[in-house]
Amino acid sequence: MKPLSKTALAICLLASTLASGCARNANSSLSASGDRVLVVIVPGTFSGAAFWPTAQAGKASFASELKRAIGDNCEIYPALWASSIEGPSLRKAGQTLAWEIDQEAVGFDRVCIVGHSHGGNIALLAAGMCKSPIDMIACLSTPHAHLRMKPKPSGNDELLVPIYCSPNTLNNTDTIVTICPTTDDVPEFWANVLPLGLNDAEAIELVKPWRDATDDPRLRRDGILLRLLRLGNVETSKRLNVESIHIDLHSLVLDEILGFKGHSTVHSCRMGYVVGELLRDGAAADRIAYLQHMVQPKNTDDGEPVAAVYQRWLAQYDQYFEHAGWRLEDASVTVSAGQDLYNTPPDLRLLVKSGDGRQTWGQTEPQENALTARWQPGIFVYESSEFLLCIEDHNGLLPARSLGNCRLTANRDLPTSISPNASASFRWSGEFQWTPMHH
Repeated sequence: MKPLSKTALAICLLASTLASGCARNANSSLSASGDRVLVVIVPGTFSGAAFWPTAQAGKASFASELKRAIGDNCEIYPALWASSIEGPSLRKAGQTLAWEIDQEAVGFDRVCIVGHSHGGNIALLAAGMCKSPIDMIACLSTPHAHLRMKPKPSGNDELLVPIYCSPNTLNNTDTIVTICPTTDDVPEFWANVLPLGLNDAEAIELVKPWRDATDDPRLRRDGILLRLLRLGNVETSKRLNVESIHIDLHSLVLDEILGFKGHSTVHSCRMGYVVGELLRDGAAADRIAYLQHMVQPKNTDDGEPVAAVYQRWLAQYDQYFEHAGWRLEDASVTVSAGQDLYNTPPDLRLLVKSGDGRQTWGQTEPQENALTARWQPGIFVYESSEFLLCIEDHNGLLPARSLGNCRLTANRDLPTSISPNASASFRWSGEFQWTPMHH
């Protein structure tokens, strides 16, 4: 591999050149040619007792629905590893998985890997050690670990170097897709709050190929004080910065206490079928768009084997696959002040509330001291539901002050231009972009 730029753009170049290169077969179809497909499913930490990675006759599970989506030419191999968050244990699991894949891949035309949580990191490690080429890796809610470094010559910019995904992984893999539900707090919060089991020394060993490719960068944070405060350089993210495609899966699954529920429902029976279509069609543009506009309902299962429950779920939501509701993608608001003018401009915040105003379905971060604001709220409203689109002055020290609201119904006639409350002391108008969503 030739050396890359020595500037702060090194990792961006790395991502754009290598990730685009690893997607060289992204539009090919696994099913069109009738190729035999091996799909290896790697569970996450502490999931070795779960059966969602296994296909069972007469039952629906994540694995069985994935197999149903690809077809009879697909075989499922449920990988198994000794759960741990320790770096050396993950590395050993990657080596074992690579050996197992090479053993199982004999006679198959295509090999894909699906990994959940740290199983995704094991999949990335294994792909870099396999002799067999990997068609696609799908990482579900994986906490992608990076080492914080700084490139030469300035040393002022930050370089986030992938730890578990090596250059060999990219060279041996056509497409890497990362998928994470919007309500899953594990990859970017809990994985950083709880001990990772991976220290700087172990990360430095794993990223040696990247260091060679990026002209030997330095650690971002080091020194006596930082070490006394135990501030290392390893951090996790729901995104892998050399991925081919990333998808934020819009989820309504909530766990008010710890936020773990969304982490397990990403391998629901429904997602098994959708991921199977993704593998089958080679990450085609329409499949990516389908996932980008998909909603996980509140009653999503965890993918464990069931009998007829999944079919009943399909029947219940069948009419909503095209229009489950609408997502507010973009909002631009301008406020004009009337006679009751503040000494300073308001701190603008957008909220979507239930029709009776008692529940807040979603809100944006306030933009301070602004008479104009723009957000990408990503707030979802169910088809045919009534709701209030509200603009507030959100002063952190005082109760929020309403600048007016508009009552709307979620349907195909949702307005893109709104100017409510023409006689209020504060008046606002806005442009809004709504995207249809499906289950």
